[in-house]
Amino acid sequence: NNGDYLYFHTNSSERMRIESGGNVGIGTTSPDGNLHIHDGSAGSVTAYSDSHLVIETDQSNNFLSFLSPASANQGILFGDADANWRGQIQYNHANDQMVFWSGASARIYINSNGRVGIGTSGGNSDVRLLL
Repeated sequence: NNGDYLYFHTNSSERMRIESGGNVGIGTTSPDGNLHIHDGSAGSVTAYSDSHLVIETDQSNNFLSFLSPASANQGILFGDADANWRGQIQYNHANDQMVFWSGASARIYINSNGRVGIGTSGGNSDVRLLL
């Protein structure tokens, strides 16, 4: 504890910091959001001011991984005050497809064969529209 923040050290190096305002930095002493995971500087850029999660690296690629059993779905949910989710981006393992949802309904499907369905789960053509 250093008065304004709480920090954690291993091998004589600071590894994590909790600032007095509540922001947590892993690998950084100056978190740009509520949680900032820092594995190297992305340059002079700082995170968008409304970012709650910041994942920063100096590597050529930066991914967020979701790992689960092959029978489970994975995704990102978007909610509001009226519903815990109204939109989502989902990977459906059982059908091997990406699904984009809005208004709590599946709207766009991308099948493993590369076919896109808008308003339908796919079919025999490359793009199908259901209006």
